[in-house]
Formats: sequence, structure tokens, C-alpha cells
Amino acid sequence: MAMLAVAKRMATIRFTPAVMSFHHGAVTVWVQLTQGEFPNYQQLIPTNLPLKVSFDAEEALRALRSLQDITSAGSGIVRLDWSNGSLTMTGRGEELGVISASVRAHIQGEEARIAFNIRYLLEYLAGKPGMVLLETAAPSSPARFFHSGSPDVLLMPMFASEPTAPTAEPAADQQVPTDEEAPEEPTDDQQAPGDEEVLAEPATAKPRARARRAKR
Repeated sequence: MAMLAVAKRMATIRFTPAVMSFHHGAVTVWVQLTQGEFPNYQQLIPTNLPLKVSFDAEEALRALRSLQDITSAGSGIVRLDWSNGSLTMTGRGEELGVISASVRAHIQGEEARIAFNIRYLLEYLAGKPGMVLLETAAPSSPARFFHSGSPDVLLMPMFASEPTAPTAEPAADQQVPTDEEAPEEPTDDQQAPGDEEVLAEPATAKPRARARRAKR
């Protein structure tokens, strides 16, 4: 549109190393140019992706929506595992536990797993009929999505820890004894607890008989 406007003498475009300007009548627009070299985005697109899985987009979308509530209560991460002809999607909430949903899948290569932000997957799968192909190289590598009639999409993975059983911990009101708190043995010159009860009249002491002086 800008070149068409210039061709019809409707606007004038001027360049400098730092600024580009558009002139049209009494209106002028100045644009600050970014300094530096344009990033090499081609190196971010993976080429060798041996782990592949294809699945129906509508089935996967329904499965993801069933996990949306529990993932929103957690970190928003959904984990994808594919093996034995199925793709399993797992979400976890902080206090709601773990929920999984599976769909049919065609697997090429070895079984694998990867995790994504569930919001990105929901946006990508929405309105896509038919099959979707997911390719990746490792759980920590970028994944590429293919769908007929749609542009290819590259998604970066997320880190998802394995669910672990909680370890038993002492209750808040339960005190764990430490070496500093352990009672010490009484020394020879130190009175042991309870001695005040023992230091009564010795057991061997005989009652004193009152001696009466005989009267002559």
C-alpha cells in the first residue's frame, strides 16, 4: 500500500540510517529503526525430528478441554505421552490431583513425551478438522505442528516434573528430639531427679527407744 501511494504521488518515503519518515500533505510520520543485525530465525526451526505422532485435532481438543480446569488450578502445563497407539494428555492441579485423557494416535519412531502450555495447544487446535502431526526430537526440544491448509507452528516445550507421593513429615505440634535437647546423665556430685524423695529416713534406721532412767 505504501509503494502504491508513492507511485500515485500520494506520499513520500525517506530513509536515513536511524529513521524512516512518511510524508503525506501536512502529515508526517517518523519511525525509529532498530539498530543491529536481523536475527537468524532459521536456526530456531529444527530440521531433524525423529519422534512423530499424528492425531485427530477435534478429539485432542475435547481431551484438552476436559483438563483445562485442573491445569488452571496448577501451573497451566499439560504433558503429552504417546505409546501403544494412543496419545495421553495429563494435567495436574495443586490440590486437585492428576487427571489424564487419551486419544487415538499414529506413532512414528519411539514412544516419547513432551509438555506444553495448555493455552497454546487450545489456541492451535481450535477450528482445525482432520489430522495434526506433531514432531520433536526430545522432551526439551522445540516441537513442530503440521496441519493441512494451515501454516506450520513451532512451540517451545515446558518443564513438567513427575508426580511424587508426599513424604511423611512430623506434625507441627510434634517435637523431634535433637542431640542438644537430649537429657544429660547426672554426674556424681549432681543430684539426680527424684533424690529429694529418697533422702528421707533410711530404711535401715531403727526407731529410737526412749530411755527412761530408773528411779531409785
